[in-house]
Amino acid sequence: MKYGTLFHALYLPLLFISLLVTLSGCGTPDGADNDEPGYEISFNEAGDRIITVKKGIGHFSMVCPDGFRLGIIKIDNSGGIESLLVDFVGPVTPDVGLPLISVSVVYYDESFPAYRAAESLLSSARGYKNFILLDESTVTVAGVTAYQHSFYFDTYPYDQHFPPPKEYFFVTRLIRSVFLDYGEFSLTLRLGSDPSREEQDMATLDKVLESFKVLD
Repeated sequence: MKYGTLFHALYLPLLFISLLVTLSGCGTPDGADNDEPGYEISFNEAGDRIITVKKGIGHFSMVCPDGFRLGIIKIDNSGGIESLLVDFVGPVTPDVGLPLISVSVVYYDESFPAYRAAESLLSSARGYKNFILLDESTVTVAGVTAYQHSFYFDTYPYDQHFPPPKEYFFVTRLIRSVFLDYGEFSLTLRLGSDPSREEQDMATLDKVLESFKVLD
């Protein structure tokens, strides 16, 4: 399995996604099959909204991030290798775009475990414009050791699929990525935001990580 190739193809574009959605809460995702959505919403005793995803190889539950809506639940079978992407879209920040919290699931490959995935993506990120490393550490997620890093870098505040206008500017983005292996799967949870929302969105991701459970 060419996990390394798949990993970079799947995750690096997430660093630059900028969507134009402003709704809040978990609604119907833009990329889900409405006849077979593969998820359900419930509430825990504290009143938190919980999303349970059971679609393809994605079997997990987590708190639906406060102020975010469900954006995409998408299965990809590129190259015959199944992967799942679930993302949550936050409110727009003027001139910068909007926050994005995502969960990516792929089949585990012993030649490219979570710690190597974290190292590889961080190594690539060091080449970004005005890269500043904020943190590189471990954290426990779903009862297993996860590898995380966070950093700033400068990029265009535009959708990467469309050319920027003739007069454009760079903005500073915040990226935090958490990588873990769980059974036969590798999972990545990622936050893309901007420094003005750092404290708020970091706390939101912390709550997501604390609530994250892998299901049978």
